[in-house]
Amino acid sequence: MASSHDYLMFVTNTGRILWLKGYAIPEGSRQAKGKPIVNLLPDLHEDETVITVIPTSAFPDDQFLAFCTRNGLFKKTQLSAYGNVRNKGIIALNIDDGDSLVEAAKVEAGSDIILATDDGLACRFDEKEVRPTGRAAMGVKGMNLGLNNHVVSMTVVHPQDQLLTVTEFGMGKISSVDDYTKHHRGSKGVTTIKLTKKSGAVVSVRKVVDGDELMLVSESGKIIRIDVGSIRKTGRSAQGVRVMDLRDGDRITAVEPVNPSGVRCDDETEEQQ
Repeated sequence: MASSHDYLMFVTNTGRILWLKGYAIPEGSRQAKGKPIVNLLPDLHEDETVITVIPTSAFPDDQFLAFCTRNGLFKKTQLSAYGNVRNKGIIALNIDDGDSLVEAAKVEAGSDIILATDDGLACRFDEKEVRPTGRAAMGVKGMNLGLNNHVVSMTVVHPQDQLLTVTEFGMGKISSVDDYTKHHRGSKGVTTIKLTKKSGAVVSVRKVVDGDELMLVSESGKIIRIDVGSIRKTGRSAQGVRVMDLRDGDRITAVEPVNPSGVRCDDETEEQQ
């Protein structure tokens, strides 16, 4: 959700940020195919993919951008460091060969960070454990990963928030953030869902609130929209329930909470799209 006059920060898997104004995105119907992203961002490199889009109306010093890579590195930088909009984009963080950016999000002081892995673990730590660094910094170890495992999600939470976990074969569950013991950064974390052959690996962990709706997107392009309230709230290590029926071979690839009122949590500007 964004205002027409917001800056949209397109964060790529290689650690770059490019900008567009909200009104530069062509409006279309729900069924519309959309415009190729390379036409909107001509400076996107051949090996780059957009992993997230962050809307903001300003670039204050008291907010941060947090980043997490597939191999568990985490960093945060003052949002004001990204206020010098350039047509060619800028490097948000340096990434080692073989690693890639998984998630980026705005963070305020006093927040907690939860990193989640494909094998069903989640590590919660205080954002204060990582000091702000410059744009070119590589970050520090945010989570200790097992062999052949990787981070799939990063989410910013507060006490009493609710955490949604979704797996690739359509299983999901909601638990209280308070069930996740806070550890120091770099720990292995705790179980966020019980995985089975029926569930497959974890693909997304997101903060949700009552009244939210969920957009679930599958590999084949199937999209459904459901109420968060239809998903049973369970303990942290429960198996969960089916949230999306998939045909053989199909998998969930993206999960995004949507506020049906159209009002962003950080802004109540008009012209929401």
